[in-house]
Amino acid sequence: MFKVTISGFEDIQKNIQDLDQIIDEVLKDELYKMGQHLRSESVKECPVDTGRLRASATVTPVQKKSFEDKYFVDVGYGTDYAIYVHERTELHHTVGKAKFLEDPLKRNTQFYKEWHEKIIRGILG
Repeated sequence: MFKVTISGFEDIQKNIQDLDQIIDEVLKDELYKMGQHLRSESVKECPVDTGRLRASATVTPVQKKSFEDKYFVDVGYGTDYAIYVHERTELHHTVGKAKFLEDPLKRNTQFYKEWHEKIIRGILG
């Protein structure tokens, strides 16, 4: 009779779980950095009157949708008039412009995709 014994399966499972956790943390860290990048690009285009709108730019910590396995950050502005200034394209500002968050996002979408792909390639070797 021929017999083969394989051992160490538990170690392999633990290593895979540890790797999943490392990948998760790296991706969350990079997602937050992408949000910070978008915030910084947006602030450059944000209209300035008193500076309050620019100063209210935020990026939330990374969050997870409870019903999905997806992470996200919110990038936005915390004044009651931010949406008004953002959407009113007919208004002309001495400094900045309307669509100060939307335009940088559109311009950088491909950059963020490539950034994400680079991170994945780096993790997987």
